[in-house]
Amino acid sequence: MKRKLLSGALLGVAAVALISLSETNTEKVYQSRDVLSEQQGIKGAFDFYKAIKKDVRTGEINPAAYTEALNALKKRQAFTKAGGAAGLIWEEVGPDNIGGRTRAVQVDVNDVNHVWAGSVAGGLFESFNGGSEWERVDGFNDNLVIGSMVQLSNGNLYVGTGSAFESAGGSGGSAFVGNGLYVSKDGGATFAHVEVAEQFDRQQSGTSFEDVKKADDRILRPTSSPFSNPNVLWSTVTELAANPAKDGELWIAFNGGIALYNEANSRLTNIRAINGSSGEEIVTSEDGQTILAVSSSRPYRSQDGGETWELINGSGQVVAPSGARIEMAISQDDKNFMYACVATQFGSMHNVYGSSDGGDNWLVVLPGGVPAYDPFGSNGQGNYDNIISVVPGSPGEAILGGVTLWKVGLQAQPEQIAANFAPEQSGIYVHSDIHELIWDKNDVLYIGTDGGIHKSFDLGGTFGSYNRGYNVTQYYDIAHSPEGFVMGGAQDNGTTFMNGKGITKKSAASISGGDGFDCAISQMNGNILFSSVQQGVMQRSNDAGNSFETFYDADLCALINCSSPSGPNQGFYTTFNLYENSFDENSKDSAEFTNESLDTLQIGDQVTVNSKTLGKTFTATLPVVLLPGESVLFQDKYTSIFAGGFNSNVGVFITRGALQFGTIPQWIKVADGYGQAVHEIQFGPDGTLWFSTFGGRLYRIKNVTDVWDNETGNIDSVNTRVTEVDIISIPGGAGLVTDMAVDPNDPNHMVVTYGNYGVSNHVYETFNALDATPSFDNLQGNLPAMPVYDANIDLANSDLIVIGTEFGVFSTTKEMVGGQINWTYESENLGNVAVFDIEQQTWPYEEGGIDEGVYYAGTHARGAWKALQHRVSVMDLEKPAEKIRTIEAYPNPTVNNVIVKLNGNAKTDLAVAVYNTNGSLVQTSEISKGTKSVSLDVSGLNSGNYIVTVKGGDTADQIKFVKL
Repeated sequence: MKRKLLSGALLGVAAVALISLSETNTEKVYQSRDVLSEQQGIKGAFDFYKAIKKDVRTGEINPAAYTEALNALKKRQAFTKAGGAAGLIWEEVGPDNIGGRTRAVQVDVNDVNHVWAGSVAGGLFESFNGGSEWERVDGFNDNLVIGSMVQLSNGNLYVGTGSAFESAGGSGGSAFVGNGLYVSKDGGATFAHVEVAEQFDRQQSGTSFEDVKKADDRILRPTSSPFSNPNVLWSTVTELAANPAKDGELWIAFNGGIALYNEANSRLTNIRAINGSSGEEIVTSEDGQTILAVSSSRPYRSQDGGETWELINGSGQVVAPSGARIEMAISQDDKNFMYACVATQFGSMHNVYGSSDGGDNWLVVLPGGVPAYDPFGSNGQGNYDNIISVVPGSPGEAILGGVTLWKVGLQAQPEQIAANFAPEQSGIYVHSDIHELIWDKNDVLYIGTDGGIHKSFDLGGTFGSYNRGYNVTQYYDIAHSPEGFVMGGAQDNGTTFMNGKGITKKSAASISGGDGFDCAISQMNGNILFSSVQQGVMQRSNDAGNSFETFYDADLCALINCSSPSGPNQGFYTTFNLYENSFDENSKDSAEFTNESLDTLQIGDQVTVNSKTLGKTFTATLPVVLLPGESVLFQDKYTSIFAGGFNSNVGVFITRGALQFGTIPQWIKVADGYGQAVHEIQFGPDGTLWFSTFGGRLYRIKNVTDVWDNETGNIDSVNTRVTEVDIISIPGGAGLVTDMAVDPNDPNHMVVTYGNYGVSNHVYETFNALDATPSFDNLQGNLPAMPVYDANIDLANSDLIVIGTEFGVFSTTKEMVGGQINWTYESENLGNVAVFDIEQQTWPYEEGGIDEGVYYAGTHARGAWKALQHRVSVMDLEKPAEKIRTIEAYPNPTVNNVIVKLNGNAKTDLAVAVYNTNGSLVQTSEISKGTKSVSLDVSGLNSGNYIVTVKGGDTADQIKFVKL
């Protein structure tokens, strides 16, 4: 039975009944942006993209610069040459169940089970079982920005790159730049870039392809152009539609207007009769004779297959205000029924119109100006998520997608039919921000959203998520645990955690909603997680993400306005970082030990003390006699610094108590805002704090490790030990500082990266970062002029630098080739996707860093990945070079007992120790001289990974086992 969220009586064709959303089935699994901030919306994401990608020469997104960088890489065959300086081969971590922003879905005309889906920045995927499982189409790797798709009746599949609603020149300006049209004539196995010449008008004929190209050089393959040109032709192909009236033809709405393409002669006919420079929408009737198009926010109609056109914007017709976004639909059962959904320039609902007479007369079927019933939400997103489609078999009904999913129509009252905050299994859940509605020939509905793919088998009555394998998640930041688990903060998909405990190893649990940004996992306790949401919300968890809490103190809350109904107003991107020290000999923190026994403890007795850092203990020697119930303080060497960045009038704050649960820690101001919101925060291995702002400035605080309280640390205090915040100048550096990567073994060695186009140099290196005036070397070399988003200096080889860029991962050992530093391609399996975060596990193996040396990549449209080529093996740890393997552990995994066995008899007594992944000693034993094994009772240990070490004489080895 069809399940509705709204109900009520239809008041008439032109009248509308607006009924409030039911309070049932509202268990929250997703917190949408408009819940968190009514003003922010998707605009915050677009502003962020612009900040990191814009051309500094114009202050705007520049498709030409994007294309020039891409072409430069192709010329040096960067995308086909494997085996870079780092030798990284990436394998997917996940998520394989979340999805991401999708503007294009196409069902194979010859097989309803074969479906393609296009991500806005992660490329093309296909399914052979109706979306139940997806796999990446590796043959489509030239441009990953997909805005539209269509398949002709002959089976040829066309994919349009770029979208007017988020690329340069469109409402978003997000720098997701396309480069024309691609075609596959073999079922999606291979793709070719389409080159066409444009005819001047409908009457031109008898001219060869080459002659037309000479007459008008508007070709689909973009060429370089002056940086001042913000609209390279074919940077957006927003909509494609097959021409049912003639095989081998398709209609194209692109940033050059509305055009008709004939694949038989490669001719493109630009429709000059439509007065507009930007094509945004094109739909056709089943017979191809009625066509609705939108160009430069103006709606047009043709009733003769596109021969003649008329503007339908006026009294009794579609009324489109200046700058509107208009989405249109024609019933495939009765072409007299058609609809137009019009959003204002500011994204709010203007009106939804319907016509039952082929577009001669139009009625309002959903009025604008009623905020509670605006599918585009209170933050006005109708110029971002706006789609409408007529229900098969019911010309009087249409489904409308905005922030939420609605049904409207000439013969249907407006009703919300899905909820973006319902449980995923409820049957009424559809992710926020809907961009695509497409029906297969069996009337199954596919829905493309910011959360991937949904389907409905009952004409919009119930819904299900179909994202298995559809990894197009747009991570801003990732973090890894000492065990190798990965979490990430993503655009419109919150914070997700992949710990191998889901349905598949790549499955992720959604642990925080909204937009997710910086995140962190404690290396001293892998159950402690930190996540963030837009507007400066930072949260912590001590149970691996099952629950979260904010942990601001009253003073900081007052500054960032925690009490606001929409939360802190601290800008779109929330940034923080975590520094940890497991043996801080300068710690001024203390842990209390209480004698809870009935015996008197003596001087010199060994006691186990609980650190203030959750889950950590240490052994200490009593300096005094301790009667039952008495206590003594010990220096707590487990310390941390958590630093958060805020907007221009707040600055940078730190707390020493982020890992200390059960209390609200004190926050200490260590830097002013300096007129710009904080963009990036990093720590050196010595605790030096580095941060950058959206103003492009780089700052340093060298003695932040001396800060323990407000009196001695607050920058506004007369007694502060943070005497100054240094402004670091990089000669030649321009644009936004995107990362400060400090050598894990040397706080003076640092790499600084820059974003933006129009910048000549994006990578700089210094070896005296702590000097008053550090000197920097330019490492640009043969790297194209493209944004670099993150960097890493290798743990074992300080000459090896790995970076994440606009087009994947690159590395260098600073080898000179042709007189310049040589960068090599490191994106095997990963592709030329934007990589926003590069991480390497540096926590020592002996302290629980099981994946020491492993690289992680957080992509902004293909999820999280890892590369194992630099992983520190147990074979390399503390054993003679001639030894290959001295011990074994079996059964492994085990439940009750594990046998630790030598390859030969022990020549002396050997010490056996068992550590958990937090580095804590949990059990000891020994292998006696002349024997070769010992059986350890592990039945009392918690499930998880453990490390056994065996030491003594000439034996030193470690091995991991798993306790079930």
